[in-house]
Amino acid sequence: MFQVELPRERKARESAERRRNYEAERRGRIFNDKFRTIGVSFYADVKQYNRAACLLQRRQEAADRSAHQARAVFWHQNQNPESRREFDLNDPDALKKTESQMVLPGLLGEDPESGIRQQRQQEQLRDWLLQQRNELQQKRLQKKIDGERALTCWSQVVIHNDRGVKLQWRREKPTSSTTQTTTHNRLIVNWRNTDSKKGYFLK
Repeated sequence: MFQVELPRERKARESAERRRNYEAERRGRIFNDKFRTIGVSFYADVKQYNRAACLLQRRQEAADRSAHQARAVFWHQNQNPESRREFDLNDPDALKKTESQMVLPGLLGEDPESGIRQQRQQEQLRDWLLQQRNELQQKRLQKKIDGERALTCWSQVVIHNDRGVKLQWRREKPTSSTTQTTTHNRLIVNWRNTDSKKGYFLK
C-alpha cells in the first residue's frame, strides 16, 4: 500500500545526498586545473603573482617614460621660453639685443633741450626777484615820503599853535605865578581841544 518514510530514514537519505554532492564538488576542485586550490604551493602562487606584478610595473614605467618623452618633445617644439609672454623680463640677452636696436632719444628720459630750458627758468627767476626788489623799494620810498609829509604838517601845526599860544600869553599879563600857571594850563587845554577838533593832535 502506502510507503511511509520514517524520520530516521529521511535523515539518512539527506546525509547520503549531501556526501555525494560534496564529493562531486571536491572532485571538480581537484581535477579541474583552472580552479584547483587544493594541493597548490603557496610560494609558487606568490612567485607567480610577483612576476605578474613586476611585468605590470615595468609596463607602467615604460608608459610613463614614453608619456614624459612625448611631453618633453611637445614642450621643446611648442612651448619654448621665447614664446612666453613675460620672456622680455627674464631674457639673459636683453642688453645685447637693445644695443643693436636704434632707440629714439626722447624715449629713454633724455631731454635734448634741458640746457635751454634751465637757462629760461633762471632768467624768469631773476626777473621775478628784480620785480620783487623794485616793489619793495617803491613801498619803502612811499612810506618814507608819507612819513616826511606827516612830519612837516605836524611841525607846521605845532609852530602855528605855539605862536598863537605865545601871542595870547603875551596879551594877558599874569599878576602872580599861580595865575600865570593856571593861564598857561588853560591855554594848553584850549589849544589841545582845537587841535583835536582839527585832527592835528596826536596822543
